[in-house]
Amino acid sequence: MTMRTKLVLLLALAAAAAASPLHAAQVALGDPGPSAYAGDQVWRVQLSSLDAAERVRVLEAVDALDLDVWSATPAALDVCVPPLLQPIVASLLPHGAHTVFISDLSPLIAASEPAAPGSALGPNAWDLSTLATPFHDAFHRLDEIERFEEELESQFAAVERFEVGRSAEGRSVWGLRARLRDEEAGGGVDASQGESRVARRAGKAGRKSRKNGKGGKGRGKDGKSGHGKGGKGKADEGPSDMPIPRPPLGARDGVELEILVQTGSHAREWVGPASALYFIHSLVVDATADNSSHAAKLLRAFTVTVIPTINPDGYVYSHEHARMWRKNRQPAPAVAATAAVKTEAQSAGARATSELAECTGIDLNSNWGYRWQPSRKSPCSDAWAGSHAFEAQETQAVADYMNGTAGERRVTAFVDMHSYGQLFMFPFAHSCDEFPVDAEMLMEAGLGVVKAMRHQHDEEYEAGQACDLTLRAPGDAIDYAYGARDIRWSYSAELRDTGTYGFLLPPHQIRAAGDEVSAGLRFLADFIYKNEIAG
Repeated sequence: MTMRTKLVLLLALAAAAAASPLHAAQVALGDPGPSAYAGDQVWRVQLSSLDAAERVRVLEAVDALDLDVWSATPAALDVCVPPLLQPIVASLLPHGAHTVFISDLSPLIAASEPAAPGSALGPNAWDLSTLATPFHDAFHRLDEIERFEEELESQFAAVERFEVGRSAEGRSVWGLRARLRDEEAGGGVDASQGESRVARRAGKAGRKSRKNGKGGKGRGKDGKSGHGKGGKGKADEGPSDMPIPRPPLGARDGVELEILVQTGSHAREWVGPASALYFIHSLVVDATADNSSHAAKLLRAFTVTVIPTINPDGYVYSHEHARMWRKNRQPAPAVAATAAVKTEAQSAGARATSELAECTGIDLNSNWGYRWQPSRKSPCSDAWAGSHAFEAQETQAVADYMNGTAGERRVTAFVDMHSYGQLFMFPFAHSCDEFPVDAEMLMEAGLGVVKAMRHQHDEEYEAGQACDLTLRAPGDAIDYAYGARDIRWSYSAELRDTGTYGFLLPPHQIRAAGDEVSAGLRFLADFIYKNEIAG
């Protein structure tokens, strides 16, 4: 680093320290909304246009200033820059190396906010017999998500809601498990027959809260609204040649095959939970309405489990205190609260001084126990990986679930959904020096997934190996699933969009994102069926 760069960084650190009190006050007052981020911009730095030395300098500056990295690929880096730092950061970048992708976060935050707590969702919000429910037209707070889960279990005999584990603050991490038996297919949901449905499912109530063990490259057209036709889109379309399995119904040696979908690791990525709920809702609506549908065949062949919000504490915090919050809410070890660490973190320009004193939170997607490495970041950084693998209670809970299905179910596919970038990636994420033995099959399936996603609303998704397509840290969820648990079909998905809105996707794109997720995951299930059951 040159002397000039060091001097500019010192000025930047001073400006960052001066900027933090305002943000700290807003967070302390519980202001998660637009005013807390007024003037913040997202810049795209074109790393591909820089030489090796320039790339190193840019990454050093971003790291030293602890800028909020929204997206990191070998080609480009999206960073959020607060107003006071904008002229200084611009001076650190080579001329012409960046463009302003989002000029002000505040209007996008305002546009994506859910209705105020206690607001009525409308008379049809909890009629889940159709995807036309207005629930899928907005983002929701955790209590509304949990009610949706309860209603889904109540209205569909194929669905079981269960507790995966507990968060750092004691909230339940819920899962939704869908499995279709012959007697549960056909007829859809009849609201007038609610009592008889509940009566038929009386035995299910006792296990409701049971704990378990414990491609095509290209940029999409981000502005497309993408409402599905008739509120349903095209997600019910899928390969029609999956035969209806005979007993043991997609099982091997009596062990059911399970597809596990996890999302919500990063609190601010609201489209993940929304799309996961849309996916499982679309499956059970289609499966129970038509005994011969692709969805019905899928749910006889596999148990499909969705964990919509692995990080409930962070998700609540992103609604109530800081919209751009990323980590969980688990306090770092006592050493993290030393004066030296506080001073370092404050000078690095983090948003809220009150939060720096606590050094709260672990990046869940850097805390899994495969090739985990200690982070060079401060515990106050958004990228803090924890003091050791599985320090985060939430990652440990899901790992326990994966490990505890032996004898009953075998997780044959794991998909970890994030935003943004429109990518579908297979392991490994931590390094390209380690290559999966199943790479050819994983790539073939991935290309089919992104093609199915693209066919929904003409949005381009890209398939490939995670280490090639993104700059990820060790301790990634898919690396653990594949490398430690031998889950062959392990993928990480980055949903909409490619940067026009970033984490602040407008609500009118929720259904389109859900259509894409549903089509892609249905294709993946069909591909696995042909290779592991029919084959």
